This record gives sequence, structure tokens and C-alpha cells, in this order.
Amino acid sequence: MEKSIFITGEDGQTESWYIMGSTTLGGVTYLLVSDSMDEEEATEAKILRERSADGGDVLYEDVTDEKERDAVADLFDALLGGSEE
Repeated sequence: MEKSIFITGEDGQTESWYIMGSTTLGGVTYLLVSDSMDEEEATEAKILRERSADGGDVLYEDVTDEKERDAVADLFDALLGGSEE
């Protein structure tokens, strides 16, 4: 998957993130994003949760709950064939 999204941080800076995968768990859609398209070069990755917004726009937010993040990370690991711990 070679798509990118733009995330505006709390400081107002916009950053480009590459979508490495997407999945749905419990009716919620999640994205695994990285700061590089090349997994070998990536220095940061995030799991984002999809949220609906007014007007049909889609917003994403960081998953900060440790239990939720771990469950989704395990799912991405299985889907993408990773074995890193």
C-alpha cells in the first residue's frame, strides 16, 4: 500500500505519513502509518483510529490507550507477517 496521508500536529506543522496497512477491529477502522515508505528506513510508526466528522469527512487520531494499541498492533503484525517483538 503506497498511499500517504497528511497529519497536522498540535504545533500546526503538517507531516506526510505513509499508510503501511489498514484493518478493522470491533467495527473501528485503523491505519498503520510510518514516516517512510521503506520499512527498513522507517524511524517512527503510529496506529491511527478512524473517526467520522461532520460533513462526511474522515478524521484520524492517535491510539493512546495501551490495551487498544497492543491489540491492534498484534493484528497488524499477523496481517503484515511481521515477527518483531
